[in-house]
Amino acid sequence: MTIRNRITFWFTLTSSIIIFVFVLLIYLVIDETSIRADVITDLKNIEIILALAWFISVSIMFFVSRRLSYRFISPVSQIIKKVEEISTKNLHIRLNESSYSEEIAKLAASFNSMLDRLENSFDVQKEFVSNIAHELRTPLTAIICELQLLLAKENIPEKTEISLKKMLGDAQRLSRLCSNLMDMTKASYESHQVSLEKVRLDELIMEARNDMLNSNPDYNIRIKLDEKLDEENKVTILGNKYLLRTAFSNIMDNACKFSDDKAVTVSLEYNPENEKPMLSFIDQGRGIPEKEQEDIFAPFSRGSNSRNIEGSGIGLSLVKRIIKLHQATLKIDSTPGKGTTVCILWNKQ
Repeated sequence: MTIRNRITFWFTLTSSIIIFVFVLLIYLVIDETSIRADVITDLKNIEIILALAWFISVSIMFFVSRRLSYRFISPVSQIIKKVEEISTKNLHIRLNESSYSEEIAKLAASFNSMLDRLENSFDVQKEFVSNIAHELRTPLTAIICELQLLLAKENIPEKTEISLKKMLGDAQRLSRLCSNLMDMTKASYESHQVSLEKVRLDELIMEARNDMLNSNPDYNIRIKLDEKLDEENKVTILGNKYLLRTAFSNIMDNACKFSDDKAVTVSLEYNPENEKPMLSFIDQGRGIPEKEQEDIFAPFSRGSNSRNIEGSGIGLSLVKRIIKLHQATLKIDSTPGKGTTVCILWNKQ
């Protein structure tokens, strides 16, 4: 039972008991034996009137108590509704303390103070991760360049060359990890903190494909465009060009890495239901076990099928955050041994 219903119940019950006792006392005080017979009939009418008065009084008390309880509980309900709207994406929202009575205003002030501390903690965390990743990437870039210069020299002993290549691979993985951490920080921003512009999906797909092929020439990335996408507005969305290209590159990279033929088909279609584009990444790779599909979007999570395959476990988590930031829906359909389809649906706004 809610607080409002409890207040209404007890207020109505108490009022009805008081009124009932009052009516009963009046009835008992009246001694029919001491009254003339010609007024007996009138007294019976009074009994009916008293009963009706009791019923009407209780009804009035019920509605009055219902209204009063609503006024008492309404500020708390407003605070609950406002607090439920607050998430990590909009920690800047605060409760209006001046709109409530003194006691409720103290409660709102306590919530606002807690939100200030939470927002500060999140900001410090984002800045820390971003700064650390940036500071690490600078020396890593220098190390990679030095290793590449050493490998470019002639007459290097075979064992030395193997060690240098191993060091270069580790440095490149660390560099990619730092880049992913920086991208993760950007994708964690609120939508109003990210610059959005009109971008063409077909162009972004081509740019992401070129990025992948430049770093992985053995990848086979095929692109299919729907014939219905003949108008520019059908392939144009509002988004952040860098983040979307990062998301597409991560999906392509995963699809190729987990496929024996290192191939993926990228299909851009027009969805007539919501008049928005639909993007699919289809591979014939290892697939994802059903019990692991719910955990693949967790940061640093890697499936059982990722053994002997390089990766940090950030890619899909980063993709999900970027897609959510653009108010789109990410769906994955995977069957072990047959392949995986990653679908991105843009919602009608």
